[in-house]
Amino acid sequence: LAYGGNNSWGNVFFNPANVYAGNAGDVAKEIYRVYEETGNAKVVPRVAPYHIEYDDERYEFTPHERAEYQRTMGSVNERIVYDLMQNDNYLDFTEKEKAEALKLATDYATDNAKYTYFTDRDVEFERESWVANAADAPVSEAVFIVAKITLKKVDQPTESGRYGTYTNEEIGDAIMQIDGLSKAEKEYLWVALGGSDKSIPRYWIKRGGKWK
Repeated sequence: LAYGGNNSWGNVFFNPANVYAGNAGDVAKEIYRVYEETGNAKVVPRVAPYHIEYDDERYEFTPHERAEYQRTMGSVNERIVYDLMQNDNYLDFTEKEKAEALKLATDYATDNAKYTYFTDRDVEFERESWVANAADAPVSEAVFIVAKITLKKVDQPTESGRYGTYTNEEIGDAIMQIDGLSKAEKEYLWVALGGSDKSIPRYWIKRGGKWK
């Protein structure tokens, strides 16, 4: 797998200009392992572009800006993937589900790098809604991503056969599979994943449990 000229993804990821030192080795191995298992190239960390087009404007990077963008994107991606590797729910995922989680980590890191770049220039940048929710969450981005993947696992088709239209019960069932969440964290995830906060008590009463 190669991109950015003759640069392999491994060269890009291991380059100190792209990520901070620390857990990059283990993280890169996990990303490459999942890529080898699934063939899903979207798990691979992105390479910084030379420009960004946003809101009908073209923003050209200076070499320094591009290096900073790459460093921001790489370090965030590394941190999230490392946190995923410590998460029991992630470890229990199938390889396909792990690929989906790693792809979301890459999406988050890319969107975050854009947000940082534009914020530094006083340009209002609209993040993807799930990225904004994950950034503001009382849980780590990795846990938020695990919750999103787990929700897809419990998703049932509607009468029309559509997936992805989650019911409150499906959201509750997914959250309950995530280990170690506090009441406040469960409530945040419930709403962030599309549930109604008014439905939380009803969900628990129906299951004979307590919201704690």
